[in-house]
Amino acid sequence: MPSGKSLKKLRLFEQGVANLSNIVTCPANVYCCPLCGEFKSIDELTLEHVPPKSMGGKEIILTCAQCNNDAGISIDSHIAKQQNMHRLARSMATQTFTQKERATVDINGTRLRVELTKDDDDSTINIAILKQANSPQDIQSVQNFAREIASSDKGLTFALNSESRYHYNEKLVRVGHLKTAFLIATAAIVYSFAFSDSVSAFRRQIREPSESIVNYHLEYYSLEAEENSLAEAPELGVIVVSIFGVRVLLPHPQRSLSDYASTVRAVGNGLLATIKGTIIPWPDNFIGCLDNSDDIVFSIVET
Repeated sequence: MPSGKSLKKLRLFEQGVANLSNIVTCPANVYCCPLCGEFKSIDELTLEHVPPKSMGGKEIILTCAQCNNDAGISIDSHIAKQQNMHRLARSMATQTFTQKERATVDINGTRLRVELTKDDDDSTINIAILKQANSPQDIQSVQNFAREIASSDKGLTFALNSESRYHYNEKLVRVGHLKTAFLIATAAIVYSFAFSDSVSAFRRQIREPSESIVNYHLEYYSLEAEENSLAEAPELGVIVVSIFGVRVLLPHPQRSLSDYASTVRAVGNGLLATIKGTIIPWPDNFIGCLDNSDDIVFSIVET
């Protein structure tokens, strides 16, 4: 008996084949990967988490194995590192570690690798020096400095930095969020969005994340501010995707790219503070757990 994932993959494949046949002439029983635009058989496709799995994404669309793998290496890994960094920051701010955390501490010019833990009553964060990861000379230097501070009335000031495994490229994170918005819009509007003339440069940006191909608007907002949503403002030439604290403006498939560019410039110059969007309904057979309710006004908070 096919597994749940196999049935979901088959269902998404059949939906994609039917949608594709409505807009283009193509070989029978093939699916078009929304990222690379190539025709693929079901065996060449994979379930794509949108947003990435590290953000709690759902498998709502199929992409080819090559695109999924490339994005995982070049984009999604940076989003995962950003999420880990934010989790560490929240843990330190609220003393709510769910596990031991590794970090680097700079004390009086000496850098040491340490492990952060908390007491059972959550009242104290403990910093333990990792003996195997630091030189005896550095450990001795910090211990001598700590004794000097302890015998005086001076305060101890130090800088705490995350381990290198949490370092991420902000540009690649932003392209990753652009990919998420693109795939959400594609899941709802299907190929009429993904392969519209106004969106082609955005697909290229996602596939070449290190390049600067298009100018787009992305902002972060408070997770408590509103639910996830997908909306359109055709008169402004934009589609607005809000998902898990990230909002992205995409070009509307029925308007020119110049309309989109004008709106992005207006937002960037502070001339447009809000965008009223009309909700785009999910297809009746949509497979996902993303919110989408009434019409909404989006307040632009950051360019």
